[in-house]
Amino acid sequence: MDVTKKVVIVAEDIYVVVILTALCPADNEIFLQKPPRANKPEAVYSSRSVSHVPRLAVNILLLHAITGCDTVSATYYQGKMKFFNTFKNFPDLEAHAAKFKEPGLSTEEIFENGAQLILAMYGAPLSFRKPNIPDECKLTWENLLHTYRQKMYLKSAVKGRVNLGKILPTLDAIQQHLKRVYLQVQDWLHGDQVTMDPSEWGWMRKKDDTLVPVQMTQKPAPDDILELIFCGCAGNCDRMSCSCRKHGLPCNVACKNCEGSSCTNTDEYSVETLIAAESEALDEEDCRLHNMSVIEEENEKSSDVSFDDGVDIQQRI
Repeated sequence: MDVTKKVVIVAEDIYVVVILTALCPADNEIFLQKPPRANKPEAVYSSRSVSHVPRLAVNILLLHAITGCDTVSATYYQGKMKFFNTFKNFPDLEAHAAKFKEPGLSTEEIFENGAQLILAMYGAPLSFRKPNIPDECKLTWENLLHTYRQKMYLKSAVKGRVNLGKILPTLDAIQQHLKRVYLQVQDWLHGDQVTMDPSEWGWMRKKDDTLVPVQMTQKPAPDDILELIFCGCAGNCDRMSCSCRKHGLPCNVACKNCEGSSCTNTDEYSVETLIAAESEALDEEDCRLHNMSVIEEENEKSSDVSFDDGVDIQQRI
């Protein structure tokens, strides 16, 4: 490459810069130009945007995937910049993140290292994740997740209102999530050389050969508890105001009108239709929570961990 020339990629998706940051050689610099849209002006980003924090730069693919991307589920109420700052502040996480770049990792290694990242993402202190006690007294990664999930639930219950979406996901859901994270990181790094079968890494292959994510392989709670959650929707249960849908559960026979068989929130209903229904039917409460999340992320952005604003970069082109 002629180092006297600047290479600029024009794209709408800001996360193209994530790929550039991870894969562009250190002695080169590639720019992403994001065209103006509506009331947002044109912006230019650099592959060296986070080079001032090397720990982030070398692990940015894992950080991007585990917090949610086009092919990996996002973690509810856990923003990217929030976890970027957490990762920056806890050096021990770097070794766990680096594991996801290694090919041929076993699922046990993925879960053991991923558990530390997920716990940190949800605010678990280092003293909980890695207590200074004899090894024989330490909890396994499974019990660490179970225990912290319980702590989060009890803490939320004390406040008088439990939002299940904000507490740590179930162990089963975390395992499926981490499988997809590992698959995506390997695909970004090695491309066509990856021979992993997606159906073994958090995806389910349908009859038409399309892939849909496996949310869980087990029930989220015992039947006795699930039966306590039902809805009284007069419609098709296609809004987040539906109690069952809000808690990530299909409707059941206890539901007042649909009885778990005549609405869009059933096990048999197609994944594509559910996704379409949810995207078109977000209620005001869901929008409010989203806006609060965006505000929190903006407030949590530190000057140490941020992408260049584009002005200085444009002057360098």
